[in-house]
Amino acid sequence: MSQQIRKAIQQIVGGADAGYVLCTVDSVDVSKRTCNVTAVSDFTTSIPDVQIMAGVEDGMLLVPSVDSQVVICVADGCTPYVAMYSQLDKVLFVVGDMGVMVTNDGVQINDGSLGGLIKIEDLVSKINTIEQDINTLKTVFSGWTPVSNDGGAALKAAAAAWFAQQLSQTTKSDIENTAVTHGESL
Repeated sequence: MSQQIRKAIQQIVGGADAGYVLCTVDSVDVSKRTCNVTAVSDFTTSIPDVQIMAGVEDGMLLVPSVDSQVVICVADGCTPYVAMYSQLDKVLFVVGDMGVMVTNDGVQINDGSLGGLIKIEDLVSKINTIEQDINTLKTVFSGWTPVSNDGGAALKAAAAAWFAQQLSQTTKSDIENTAVTHGESL
């Protein structure tokens, strides 16, 4: 951090060695885990490379929204960091090869490549419909008595009600919750 910025920050925090500064977020660099901010008190002191995470590794990353307000902690001998947030674009939780991202659009587990999580009630309903259909067919066959030389007419008559009830095909959207997606890896 340049001496000019350091002096401006010390003036804002009243000459103390450490303090908190209310700022507006100008930009965010998620890959570097930093943001650039401007102090609200004078709207002229720009503070670059404020940390939004302790390091570029595993952990919890809160990504502030551009133009939102943050409170940064400034202390001699350490890089300024965001201590409080007024608005977030996303939250990332990363542990090894596993991760969770929460945004306004939903929740993504790992890379999201496997699509949305299953709506279990809808899936059970679809499976129950298929099971009922198979059980109906079993009942038709168990109650059918072969009639010699009818060419299958007795079986066709016994199964006529079953034939008439067509199952609707399940589509992905019938059983997928797109607000929560999951995948195998980051």
